[in-house]
Amino acid sequence: MPQLDSTWYISQFFWLIISFIAMFIIVWKFIMPLCKATVDYRQSILDKNLKDAEDFKLKAEIYSREYSKCVDDLNKKTQETFSKMMEDAKISQKKLEDDYKKEFDKIILENSQKLEAIQNEASNNVKIIAETLTKQILSSIGNLTASDAEIQDRIENVLKG
Repeated sequence: MPQLDSTWYISQFFWLIISFIAMFIIVWKFIMPLCKATVDYRQSILDKNLKDAEDFKLKAEIYSREYSKCVDDLNKKTQETFSKMMEDAKISQKKLEDDYKKEFDKIILENSQKLEAIQNEASNNVKIIAETLTKQILSSIGNLTASDAEIQDRIENVLKG
């Protein structure tokens, strides 16, 4: 076999060194820069993505704080509006109660006046009936007579007392 022949060792060793150096130079000058560029490109993409993720995280935190603040402000405004509406409702209710009370007082006063007028009319009617009956009774008992003023005074005294 020619590979095991010792005369060929030096030439094989020489070509091995030349081939190794040539392959080393090709890998070092051409292939390694391409690999390094690919790794650097991937690293830059990763760095950019990490930076974007950090930016998004910061923005999300800011938006979250703003959202919480808006919710708190809306809750506060809602509470204030509700309180104001309750106060307005109480004021309105109080006004309605006062209006109804005034109206009821007016109606009661009117009805009291009407009742008083009816009582006065009824009292006058009783007086007239009492005078008429008294005159009839006196005339039927024995032809007794009394003056109208005397009869009215006695009926007044009876009604008062």
